[in-house]
Amino acid sequence: MIKLDNYEQKLLWELDLNARLPFTELGKKIGLSPQLTKYKFESLIKKGIINNTMAVVNMYKLGWYAYRIYLRLEKESLNSDKLVLDYLKNNSYTVWVVSCIGKYDVEYLLLADTPIKAAQIVDEINENIGRYIKEYIVSPAIGNIHLNRMYLNPKLKQRKTVHYGFNTNEKNNLDLINLKILKLLSTNARLSNIEISKEIGVSYNTIKYRLKDLEKNKIIEGYRVFNNLEKLNRQFFKIIIYTKTLSKKDRNDILTFCSKEPDMVYVNFCFGGWDLELEAESENNTKTLELLHRFLEKFGSLVKDYEIIQVLKEHKLNYLPNINLLIKDYKKEN
Repeated sequence: MIKLDNYEQKLLWELDLNARLPFTELGKKIGLSPQLTKYKFESLIKKGIINNTMAVVNMYKLGWYAYRIYLRLEKESLNSDKLVLDYLKNNSYTVWVVSCIGKYDVEYLLLADTPIKAAQIVDEINENIGRYIKEYIVSPAIGNIHLNRMYLNPKLKQRKTVHYGFNTNEKNNLDLINLKILKLLSTNARLSNIEISKEIGVSYNTIKYRLKDLEKNKIIEGYRVFNNLEKLNRQFFKIIIYTKTLSKKDRNDILTFCSKEPDMVYVNFCFGGWDLELEAESENNTKTLELLHRFLEKFGSLVKDYEIIQVLKEHKLNYLPNINLLIKDYKKEN
């Protein structure tokens, strides 16, 4: 664990709220000059605490849906896990790829515009790495909620949330400029408007207007920082909940509960294998069990069963991994 000073702690908190804020604004919020704020930011990267910043793109607004796939692997060789993870990392449709311990060894999240397309992607993946897979289960997502990391600011009374999914009636068709903006920000949220304009070859004002429009239409839901949890003395746990029934009121009550839990960072509603996933960044498994017990005390009557999985390592995260395919399709059609 690396000890953070007060300014570093505040900076991580502000970046978690909005990783795109310029150093002038970040400096005002943490009480440092822009120059010193930039120095602190670069120091956090050098220390390996900050892995990346990226735009949170609402793929549902673009007509894409999320499917979580959990794998139990055959242990036929020591290299099996690496082969599976490398293949999944390089797949154009996988948003998130992690290795785990518990019932499952690997989880990946893919994007598809229809269930048929999702099945085709999974079939193609299984054709290539199926010999290493003992069992898999698909959990389609209904909606996802991001909670900012309250443990970075324990005095906080309310926290920011980002909701996407749930209502999928609206589909936005983006032009080439918007697609290129999303491509750049999906891997680096701190690129300035000037840098983006130079990279794409359009004016600064065009980028400023387009970004404002993407944010207004909730295609870009926010900008987040992604940290090395080990350096922060944190571990990533998933609690999978099988419910008897889950009404709209139950979902709202669960979200209210989760918003008050400092370690909770994501809440995922699903259908299929199970109904709910709670994702926490806790100091240890004891803290996660305490969180689970608080949940069961309040919602135990809804719960049929549960499982805990520990995420050991994130191997890939990109909210729009298929952006190159979208750009290619746009160029074909236009």
